[in-house]
Amino acid sequence: MSFLSPLFLIGVLAAALPVILHFTLRGRAPRLPFSHVRFLERAFVHRDLRRRLRELILLALRVAAIVLLALAFARPFLDATDSATEDDDLAARAADSVAGGGAPAVTGPAGTVDPTGVLVVVNAGTLEPDALYLTRAMDAAPPERPFAVRAVAPEAVASAEPPVWDATDVVVVVGTTGLSRPGRARIAQFVGDGGGLLLVAGPGVDPSLVGDLLGPPVELAMSPPEEDGARRLAVADPRHRVFRPFGDRAAALGQAQFSTTVRTTLPAAEVLARFDDGAPALLEYPDAPGRVLIFGSDLNDDWNDFPRRPGYVPFVHEALRYLAPRTPDGPPPGDAEAASRPPPADVEPDAEPALWWYVVVALGLVLVGELFVGRNMV
Repeated sequence: MSFLSPLFLIGVLAAALPVILHFTLRGRAPRLPFSHVRFLERAFVHRDLRRRLRELILLALRVAAIVLLALAFARPFLDATDSATEDDDLAARAADSVAGGGAPAVTGPAGTVDPTGVLVVVNAGTLEPDALYLTRAMDAAPPERPFAVRAVAPEAVASAEPPVWDATDVVVVVGTTGLSRPGRARIAQFVGDGGGLLLVAGPGVDPSLVGDLLGPPVELAMSPPEEDGARRLAVADPRHRVFRPFGDRAAALGQAQFSTTVRTTLPAAEVLARFDDGAPALLEYPDAPGRVLIFGSDLNDDWNDFPRRPGYVPFVHEALRYLAPRTPDGPPPGDAEAASRPPPADVEPDAEPALWWYVVVALGLVLVGELFVGRNMV
């Protein structure tokens, strides 16, 4: 079991307060002379023992209420790594690919859909090391739904040949060193023509160079990187196409720890996921002809351990397939297996992991028990 907001577990220490108050403020009855106490002694002892038992039960209920309240704020969830799933298999394949140091070029097998073309804008024009995990995640895609990955240096974006853009479905920006104004305008034109864009606010992206990446009059602003402990990711809209395949396991994305994040401001953007400090983790800009996603941290392992978590590979796959312009809201063409699956059940946007409700129910029962015992003591 893990927690989305583990800092709230500090509140468990407050459970010691009722115990301290119980033993330090408990008053002692004064001794009074009374005659013929032998006729009252047995009933008095019996009543005193029963009252002490109720006091101990009431104390235990109060301690349990504080502990459960702290657990509720910490938002517990079951660790998704305990069960073998297709997503875990994809993560293992990606890790094996990284360990092997390379993977063969992705090509679409005959009779299936064409590969999703991904153009990665990366500093120095090489996929390693800045886009290593991102590339290996795409290499781990199943053969019937592959990705065709190509790298380009930021300074070469403006001069890229038309065939490069014709074969590209999604542009992933992980580096902006040398990205000129014509290069940014070319990316904005690509999005205006219906192409997808994934902007990764990692260490290779200069916040001062992305303001006009979506073209005028859109104003995209990014704050300097914020290093403030380990943040976790929480899905804000489980019904979105990127997170819908995760189902009730979307909370497993909260296993990753983000040491550095970038706060993005974009008018009319929709927040799909947040960090536990409230900052947007994944934004979508819905007003562009093409689909646009902005991730508020690194997709390598420089600022977080997300690439080493089981949810990383399926997240990359779903995000890129969602951004691809030829991918409708339904299953991609040729994906017979996806077409045969029933549509996923609706999930409330603010739904929490299942353990959250168990904690709330337990807390309610404890409070009812405390009220019942407290009334009987009066």
